[in-house]
Amino acid sequence: MGMGLGLSPEGTHIAFTAGTGILVFVDLIALMIRANLGLIEKQHCRLFARGSSFKFVLYASFPTKFDAAGLELVQGLRDITREKGLDNFELILRIKENDA
Repeated sequence: MGMGLGLSPEGTHIAFTAGTGILVFVDLIALMIRANLGLIEKQHCRLFARGSSFKFVLYASFPTKFDAAGLELVQGLRDITREKGLDNFELILRIKENDA
């Protein structure tokens, strides 16, 4: 077991990742999807407890869509967050093939 991400329920947490480096954040993203959909009770997860100011900003870069591990997952969280009018996740995505 690793040391974890060391997240606090307060404040904005910013991560920069590229390629398979995003795999470190997959568990957090999946947890946020469940929380934002109301599938887990927020009092059982300290990051999303009442009064929490937690926000996760993810800068992710990939060479191509084919190489974008977990792309549907992070885009799904972004879409759910927007649809629910929440402000706990922001995705800044760069796919190199789109820059050409």
